[in-house]
This record gives sequence, structure tokens and C-alpha cells, in this order.
Amino acid sequence: MPTALMLAQWYPPCQAWPTAATRARLLATQLPRHGWQTIVLAPDMTGGSCRCGWCSDPDRADPPPVPGTTVHRIPVRRSALRAAAALVRRRDGPAAGPASFDGASTSLAQAVWLLGDAHSNWPRVAAAHARRLLARGGVDAIWTTSAPFAHVHVGHRLAEEHELPWVADLRDPVSTDVTAPPGWLERAVRARRVPYRRPLQAATAITAATGQVAALDGAWLGREPVVLVPGFDDAEWAEARRTAEPNPDRFEIVFTGKLYENYRRPDTFLRGLRLAADRLGSEDAGRLRFLYYGRSGGFLRGVAEAAGVSHLVEDRGFVDPAAVPVITAGAGALLLLTNESGDSGVPGGKFFEYLAAHRPVLAVPGGDRYVASVLSRTGGGRIADDEQQVADRLVEWFTAWRAAGALPFAGDPSAIEEFSAATSAGRLAELLDAAMVPPAQ
Repeated sequence: MPTALMLAQWYPPCQAWPTAATRARLLATQLPRHGWQTIVLAPDMTGGSCRCGWCSDPDRADPPPVPGTTVHRIPVRRSALRAAAALVRRRDGPAAGPASFDGASTSLAQAVWLLGDAHSNWPRVAAAHARRLLARGGVDAIWTTSAPFAHVHVGHRLAEEHELPWVADLRDPVSTDVTAPPGWLERAVRARRVPYRRPLQAATAITAATGQVAALDGAWLGREPVVLVPGFDDAEWAEARRTAEPNPDRFEIVFTGKLYENYRRPDTFLRGLRLAADRLGSEDAGRLRFLYYGRSGGFLRGVAEAAGVSHLVEDRGFVDPAAVPVITAGAGALLLLTNESGDSGVPGGKFFEYLAAHRPVLAVPGGDRYVASVLSRTGGGRIADDEQQVADRLVEWFTAWRAAGALPFAGDPSAIEEFSAATSAGRLAELLDAAMVPPAQ
């Protein structure tokens, strides 16, 4: 069985960027089902060097070993020394160095220079460890996922040095920063990312985490990336659905993960929750609850108080990520906060896990075309553009739950399977298989 070497800065148990970490794990552990063993290089952040806090939590557990997948944990220092960046530039290319510069205390100007790679000295140590592994032989292909964008230069150099196929994966667009306001800052980011273009054009293949990334970078690179959605582990979620225990006494809408103050805010949903409670009356409203699991409880409580629904909202706090599938599958319904109208294709990994839970999904505000399309194709849920529509959906679902004792799921499991991690891993395996075939003479 051929072997792929995979470089991923974000990998469980790290929860600094949970969607990125989970996606890397799922692709690595699903590839053996498609004929490829995997060796993963990931940071060891257990010494308190990670900002997520979960890496060093004494109660956490590492993901269980999976046959066909080996994970190498590499100790990483977080460093704010420019000297470290200079060392990497000399070794791995002119644009790789800034990625080793810790951006925790950088200025805005430094953040532009860092090209979005303000994380740690990980790219440098990953490249050194990868070279030692590759020198032993037994690796047939390389896969790197960015950000950090320095992985582009690391992957390119390793592939050239060892004459191996290289698949470059992009979770965020390299061609621009979609969060940068139009003007000089966006132009500066675009200019600083030009050095990534030539290495990416030399990659054997390019994959992207979302359709939006594929569209933005595909036009910039002049080639079409293959989309590998974060997906879900079908076996893990089948077990979660089997063991979940929905609350028979209350209709509970669940949201898991981080809440943001600047976008995908819960205000519209909470105002709709208030309208739904008013329509249902005090007795039925007493059986309606919104449950939140995550670290943003303080922000949520403030917004809930402003919306007049503090009595309907329960902050359950951060829980072990391993417990989330059962919690999600046991919900009455699930809340997905989406991008505003006009933005599309970046729903986050939570969306696909919600589909796997086989519980109705309510997408608010509903302007994300990709989310609307997937919900329509799978029957996995509904959208709501404003608080009136939120209230309409909640009252409709509550009434059906009250009448039947449970809210049935009307989604199509076979259509949902298209968005599983196994499907994404199969697409990646096809790219790797094709790279192993000698070109026709």
C-alpha cells in the first residue's frame, strides 16, 4: 500500500482551529480505506504553548489510533524572534520565513508581512522532520494543508528534493484575504502573496476546503482545485445517533462551537426565538430551550439579555469534543449561523457534522447560497432570513414535536453521504493514484 506524508499544523486534540484540525484528521484516517497509508506530521502543543487550552487540559484524551495512520507529534516553540524567520528564509525559501514569526503581539503592519501565517515556528521544524522521514524512503506522495501558507514552500521544496508528487491543500484563499477591507490593506496582502503562486502552479494537484476558496484561487492560479469538504466520520456519527437520548420533555435547539461578535451573530435567531415563545404562550414556551456548548457564553448571555430571551437560553460551556456528536444527535433541532447574503461556500465544518446528526438544521440568516443548496439537495433543514421566519420555523417544528413526541428528520441519508469525509478522502485518493501513474510517452 503506498504511503502519503501529510503536514498539518492544526490536528486534534488542538482546538485553536477545530474545523481545520478535524478535517486533517478525517482525511488522514479515511485515506487507508481508499488504499493509502498516511504519516501525519503535527505539532505537540501540550506544553502550554497553544492558545486553545484544550491541548494541555489534563482531562482531554488524544484521538484513538487508526490502522493505517501514524501520527508524529513534533515539539514546537512559539517564538517572536525575527532571527527564527531569517533562518527559515535561508533554508526553505524567501516567503517561508515570516510564517515562523509568532503573531500574538504583532502590529497591523507586521500582520500584513506575515501573510496570515502568524502562528509559530512550526513550518521550520516540520520541514526538518519531514526531510529525515523522506530520507528513510517509503513515502510515495506529499500532502500539505495551508494555512500556514509556508506549507506551500515546504511542500514544493520537499517534492523537488525527493522527486515526489505533491498535493497542495488550501483551506483559506491564498490569492487574497477575504477579511481584509478593500483598499491598500487588501492590495498589500495580494502583493505579499505573489511568491506562493509559482510553487502552487508546480504542484501535482491542488485541493480546497470550500467552493469559495476553489473559485478565488482557481482563477488566480489558472487551474481548478478539487474541493474536499471537511465532512464527517460516518461510523462515528452512526454510533452517536444510536446512543443519543433526545429530551422528551423539552424541544431543544442546539448550537456548538464559537460565536463571533463581528459576523455570523446570533441576534436574528434570538429575536426570532422571542417571537416564537410569545406565539406559543407561556406554558409551551416553558418547554422551548436554546442550548449552547462552547467558550462564548459571556457574549451569548449579553446578546440573549438584549433580546429578552435569557430565560430560554442555557449556556452549557465547553465540553470534550468527543462528546459533541452525541449531544448534537440528541438535539431537537440544530442552529447554523451562516454568512450574510452574497457570501457563499464557507459554512464551516460544523455544517457537515450537523447533516451527519440527522437532525433538522435551521440556517440563519439563510443568505449563503451554498448552504441553501445543500439543505435543498439533502432535505437536511430549512433557512430563515429574518426573525419572523425564524419564529415561523420554530413554531412549526415545536408543534410537530409536541404532537408526535419527537421531531422527525426528513433528510436523505444517501444524499448526505456525498458530504462525508470518506467521500472527500476518496477524491484525494484518486488524485494521489493519478500522480503515481507514469505519464504517457
